[in-house]
Amino acid sequence: MADDLIAALRPLITIPALRDGAAKFLSLPRAAVDNLVTLIEEHGSFDIPASKVTEFESAYSLDGAGRSILEAARIIRAMVRRVDQADEQNRVLTKLAELVNTEAFGLEHFSALFSSQSQLDREELRTTAIRVAPTLVGVSLYSDLRVVSDPPNVDLGLVPVVVARLGFDEQVAGQQALFVQLTEESLKELKHEIDKTQKTLQVVRDRLGADLLMHGST
Repeated sequence: MADDLIAALRPLITIPALRDGAAKFLSLPRAAVDNLVTLIEEHGSFDIPASKVTEFESAYSLDGAGRSILEAARIIRAMVRRVDQADEQNRVLTKLAELVNTEAFGLEHFSALFSSQSQLDREELRTTAIRVAPTLVGVSLYSDLRVVSDPPNVDLGLVPVVVARLGFDEQVAGQQALFVQLTEESLKELKHEIDKTQKTLQVVRDRLGADLLMHGST
């Protein structure tokens, strides 16, 4: 099993952001790892508030690398916990440190991260389930006015449009974010579809709430 995990890790660390995050994570001193584990436990998730991430970065001179470290920690924890024996977990972690060329690596620093935490384990199950396709993680809407004219009459007019920036958890068509344009009509249609979907999800929560792995649930 450990050999299979090591083989699965090889293509993952060819992704520059993940490789860099893994190298920084595995180079953390014991105090930083303990601090990170405490933050993760407090929030029951790797999705830690931005202010806390900034404090963590400042405390250990990580220069904006907090989010990439957290993402690497999440992936590494999920993979390492697929093996039960501690020595096999250590072998996977040691091999990963070797693959990302981490020299300042203390194996004993990371044991707390791999302990069983029910809320975090539920979060990992939920994350695994939604990773079938790229997931929308950020939306920004910008209002704009387009100038239109009728050349024969030289009349100018303004048409309102909305530009949407859609951010994803992985690249789509080679981009981390896509831009799309909406008219007032399509914006109304989008709102209608969102409202309808939210009502459907509420029915699902009402009927199956106890069995749902919701974000941040205990």
